[in-house]
Amino acid sequence: MSVFRKYDVRGAYPSDIDEEKAKKIAKAFAEVKNLHGGTIAVGKDVRESSPKVSEAVIKGLLEQGCDVIDIGTVATPMVYYTVVEYNLAGGAMVTASHNPPGDNGIRFCEEMGMDLTYESGISQMEKVYDRGFENRSYGKVSTEDVIPGFVKKVSSSVNLSEKPKIVIDPGNGSASLFARDIFERMGCEVVEINSEADGSFPARGPDPVENIGTVGDVVVDKRADLGVAFDGDGDRGTFVDERGERVDNDVVLTLFVKNLMEKGDVVLHDVKSSKLVEDMAEELGVVNVPFRVGMSYIKREMIKREADVGGEYTGHFFFKENGYYDDPYYATGRLLEIMDREGSLSDLVDELPTYHSSPEFRIKCKNKEEIPKQLKEEFSDRKIVGKDGAKIYFRGGWALVRPSGTEDKISIRFEADTEKRLEEIKSNVMEKTKEYIEV
Repeated sequence: MSVFRKYDVRGAYPSDIDEEKAKKIAKAFAEVKNLHGGTIAVGKDVRESSPKVSEAVIKGLLEQGCDVIDIGTVATPMVYYTVVEYNLAGGAMVTASHNPPGDNGIRFCEEMGMDLTYESGISQMEKVYDRGFENRSYGKVSTEDVIPGFVKKVSSSVNLSEKPKIVIDPGNGSASLFARDIFERMGCEVVEINSEADGSFPARGPDPVENIGTVGDVVVDKRADLGVAFDGDGDRGTFVDERGERVDNDVVLTLFVKNLMEKGDVVLHDVKSSKLVEDMAEELGVVNVPFRVGMSYIKREMIKREADVGGEYTGHFFFKENGYYDDPYYATGRLLEIMDREGSLSDLVDELPTYHSSPEFRIKCKNKEEIPKQLKEEFSDRKIVGKDGAKIYFRGGWALVRPSGTEDKISIRFEADTEKRLEEIKSNVMEKTKEYIEV
């Protein structure tokens, strides 16, 4: 599989991506987006290979005539923050996000922190990657510690009347470097676990959606009000309530719609999200826009539509008032504000209508692009939405099968009116899906 993906450049280090490849990829970014003479922010996550890859990216940009602000080891939202606050031409974050520790990659963004997608630049980068690049005047590099400014901006945007107790789990990732400071400045009592930065991610791996670890147990043990587990590069959060029970991110998005939005506002979300979101939007007169999966696509569409709030099932949240970039610390702060006014997270969730949703299943396969097409034929007698993969509607529920944008896997999720119907739809679709999988 090519390292040039739907949302970024990503692969195993050093077999798929190494220093020389990273340098050429950075040059391709500057060439395709005509950034010569512009200033680019470059950050990196805590992976063991990230310092070398970051150094190569910086060198490639400098050789293409770009000036570089090296912001060091940070969370991905800090690259967006730097691009927006400093009005830069673009940014590059060296990270493989939630991929295994042996992977690495680069996420690129333009002005306003708009991530590149395959259609908006990555495909062109792939085309010019192997060609020679014109020699240009060598750019200048400077360093900047943006963490204090980011911490101040996020923490000062939240107002709490009480002092909630919150358990945070950075999962040994980038959030280890600053998350405690953000929430203590908000006025929270903070309990932190897995807080030592370690690029091997020994505690639970870099993806809290797949493995949320022990944060729920700690919330119960410490009698905390909220728990949140962050991913490896610190741009997503997964929540648990005061009972230690996980709250799906589309449910959290529904709470944002219910408590933060007014008639005529626009909410944008991925097709994986629960029907709860659209039901709440309809009830309040909020404009509901389902969209294709992928935080890069959602962010670009939000900016285009000037949408007010956006979210993705994997834990990316976007707010117009926060410059549109995904920031789980800001999102956690807004959730804490809602809890401060309205009550416990479990009570807020219990007040919502009940839908029964499965977690997101990810299955390894070589033919991920073909499986949704085969299922469309298999279930051709059903209503199917093909905006992103195949969302197949059944009596009392739906199934969504789509190719992962970052890994050789298919992603499957189910929802239904009852637990029994959920299991029936899941069993039916899973049985058919497994017939087509090539491993």
